[in-house]
Amino acid sequence: MKSLGTPRVDIGFFTDRENLEPEPVLLDIKLVRENPEIVRESLRKRGLPDKLDQVELLLKLDIEWRRLQAEADQLRKKRNEITAAIAEARKRKQEATALMKEAQVVPENIKDLETKIGREKEKIENILMNLPNIIHESVPFGKDEDDNVEVRKWGSIPKFDFKTLDHIDLGLKVVSSISKRQGVSPELASTTLERILSV
Repeated sequence: MKSLGTPRVDIGFFTDRENLEPEPVLLDIKLVRENPEIVRESLRKRGLPDKLDQVELLLKLDIEWRRLQAEADQLRKKRNEITAAIAEARKRKQEATALMKEAQVVPENIKDLETKIGREKEKIENILMNLPNIIHESVPFGKDEDDNVEVRKWGSIPKFDFKTLDHIDLGLKVVSSISKRQGVSPELASTTLERILSV
C-alpha cells in the first residue's frame, strides 16, 4: 500500500522487501520477546552477566517499537478512510475541503512515525548484534577450558621418539635449513617459505 505522494518504507524486522539484503542480526527479536529468560540464562552460562541489562533495554525498546508501529498502522487506516470519504463526497458532489486538509496532515504524521520507528529499529538491532547466540542446552557450564567435557576421541595420539616442535619452531628450523643450504639470508629464505606455504 502506498501513502499519498510518498512510497511506504517496510519497517518490518530482518527483511526489506525493496532491497532483500539480509540484516546482520544474530538473535530474532521474537525469541527475545517471547522467551527473555532463555536469553538471560544463556548470557549467565556464557559468563556475561553485564549484558543482562541490554536484554531489559531491548524489551523496553521493542514495546515502544510495537506501539509506534500500531500507531502508524492506525494512521494508514485513517488515511485510507479519508481517501474513500473524499472520493464518496466528490461522487455525491459534496464539500470535501475539511477532509482534504486532514488528508494532507495524515501522511506527514505517518512519515514522522516511520522516522521514529526506524530509529527504534536501529537501536534494537544494535543491541541484538551485540548479544551472542543462544548457547545449546548440551553445552556444559564452565568458567574456562578446564571445565570442557570431552565428547569423543578419534584415533590415537601418536608417540614419537624425538621432541616434537610447534609450527613456529618448525618453521624457524625450516627457514634456517633453507638459508644454510642455499647460501641465502634468513629473510629471503623466510620470504620463500611464505610463498611456498601460501600456494
